[in-house]
Amino acid sequence: MGANDQLSPGPAAVKLSDGQAVAEAIVVVDVVESTTTIDRYGWEAEGRILFQDLRHLIATVSENRGLRCRKSTGDGYLLTYGNERDADIGVIDAVNASFDLLGQIAEHNANVRVQQTMDVRIAVHFGQVYVVERVVEVGPPVVVERDREGPNVSLTFRLEGIRDADVEEAVDHMATAEFPLRNYVICSQQVKTIVERRSPNTFSFRHVGLFRLKGFENARYDVYLITRGLGDPSTL
Repeated sequence: MGANDQLSPGPAAVKLSDGQAVAEAIVVVDVVESTTTIDRYGWEAEGRILFQDLRHLIATVSENRGLRCRKSTGDGYLLTYGNERDADIGVIDAVNASFDLLGQIAEHNANVRVQQTMDVRIAVHFGQVYVVERVVEVGPPVVVERDREGPNVSLTFRLEGIRDADVEEAVDHMATAEFPLRNYVICSQQVKTIVERRSPNTFSFRHVGLFRLKGFENARYDVYLITRGLGDPSTL
């Protein structure tokens, strides 16, 4: 598995310049206990297959949904979604793709050996990012490194990094026992605002708490657990 993945041409294949600032939905997908699985069973035996499967599932749920960046993070993927005409559509696409991914993973887990099952944590944010679109001489072949940088990318990783033990430190937080351990989607206030305005009655949100995040200590950030539909997010 290379550090950067080539994206197939499609609706998201807009020409972006290296260093260009764009507004995109940012998604971090983290595989729960992936290091333990690889240490126990080996990268070649199980790890490579697991991440190849995850990459395939991401491609499946992102088809025609504006996926612009898909980069391996070692324990998962950094993804961004965008729309040239309407940036809000990228947010809706990102959230829908995230829930479709959970569904695909559940189906995948029901049909593979235990060692090849996976659980994930997903965080979604929206904001300005900086494009990394550079030709890297590793070849042949020559590849294009696709990545995103900037504070909003870092913030999304901090959102994904929230665990049940962190919930107690937040202001106006939910009960720690109600915060799920795996297979959930959380998001920022920016995502909640866009989704509620542009896709009402499609998702429900439960306030996890008001957090201080490492590297962003000068502010507090509202974090929400999302459910697709009008169910209780605590049942995810």
